[in-house]
Amino acid sequence: KQTESGHVIEYDDTPSAERIHEYHRSGTFREIHPSGKSVAQTMNEKYDLVESNSYEYVKGSKYETYKRGFFQLINDSEVGGADARIEVAGSSNYLLTVNNGNYKCLVPGGDAELAAKQRISMHSNEIVQTAHLLTLNIGNLKTNISNDITLSSTGMIQTQTGSHHSTTKGTVSYTHLTLPT
Repeated sequence: KQTESGHVIEYDDTPSAERIHEYHRSGTFREIHPSGKSVAQTMNEKYDLVESNSYEYVKGSKYETYKRGFFQLINDSEVGGADARIEVAGSSNYLLTVNNGNYKCLVPGGDAELAAKQRISMHSNEIVQTAHLLTLNIGNLKTNISNDITLSSTGMIQTQTGSHHSTTKGTVSYTHLTLPT
C-alpha cells in the first residue's frame, strides 16, 4: 500500500516469495527476502548511535567497499586505556595494500614498535632512515651489498670491534686528509 506522498510498506505472504518491504519516497528502503536476507539502501547520510557497547558477529566473511574516503576516530574523549586493536587469529594473514599512493603510520606522542617472531622483510627501491640517534642491538649482522657503500659524516666515523676481518675482490683505496691545526 502506498501513502499519498509515495511511501510504501508491504507485507507479502505469497508462498516461497514472502517478504517485508519498507520504502521511503526518497528511494531509501529496507527489505527482508524469503531466505531471510536483509537488504537496505540509504539515499542520504546514515547514523547509528549507540549509548552503550555495540557488538557485531559475522559467521562468514565481511566485505566493505568505500567509493571515497574512510575515517575512523577511536577514543574521541581522549581517556587513557581506550585502545584500538586488530587481532587475526590462527595462521591467517593480515594484508594491507595501497595500490597508488602512500602509506604513513604516525605516532606523534609515543613509540612505534614492529615485532615478529621469525623475520621482518622490507622491499623497496630506496629505504631512507632519518633519526637523531640510530641504535641497532643485533646478535649478528650480515650485509650483502651488490654495488657500492658510501659512508659520509660531518663528524667522526668510529668503529669498535673485538676483531676485524675484511675480504675484497677488487681494489681498496683510502684517502686520509690531515687538516691543519
